[in-house]
Amino acid sequence: DNATYIDGNNILMFVTNQGSFGRDLSGVFGYDYGTFWPYNGVQYILDGSQVASPLYASGLWVGGVDSVSGDTLVKVAIYNSEYRHGPVVGGTFVADADPLQTYIKTYKLYGDSLAGNPNADYTNWIWAARMGAPFDGDSATPKMIGDQMCWAVYNDYDPAKVNDAGSTDPIGLEIRQTTFAFRREGPLNNIVFVKLQAYNRGSKTIQNCYFSLWS
Repeated sequence: DNATYIDGNNILMFVTNQGSFGRDLSGVFGYDYGTFWPYNGVQYILDGSQVASPLYASGLWVGGVDSVSGDTLVKVAIYNSEYRHGPVVGGTFVADADPLQTYIKTYKLYGDSLAGNPNADYTNWIWAARMGAPFDGDSATPKMIGDQMCWAVYNDYDPAKVNDAGSTDPIGLEIRQTTFAFRREGPLNNIVFVKLQAYNRGSKTIQNCYFSLWS
């Protein structure tokens, strides 16, 4: 899912379920970059009057050492990504033919479109919760953070997802990403928060493990 973005305040930023964010990978607005500030509405991006960008691309880098083999394992998201959409199921990634693929996406919630005015992602949250999304009480009720929130999950198990910066065997990662923003007066109106939860779903013990955001 490369077409979802968070735009809850003065920032519009694309959020994918492949470890990269801040870049418009599908060319939704016709620009390579996918972060716009100041943002006052999609119409101003489309007419070219507000297209300034503080960020061209960003993504998650993880590296560590396999305690048994001694191999250094690295997975990165740069201009393209080594992560695959979806959770780890049965020790690997979810195949394209699996029915779960219907529900693997970047979920987007709005503070004013919850139980009383649910959008499709709210209605389908039980599927997101089964893949690890935060829920409140029962799994059909999202645990909302901020005035707008996106949630996605991805993993590093697909051997076809490699690039020149990484190109190692999988570490065994599942990453759950919650991206949220507040529409408030003051500094919060110019901030997007990215919360990353990393899980070792493989059999390897990873030593000297480092996490970083590349921009």
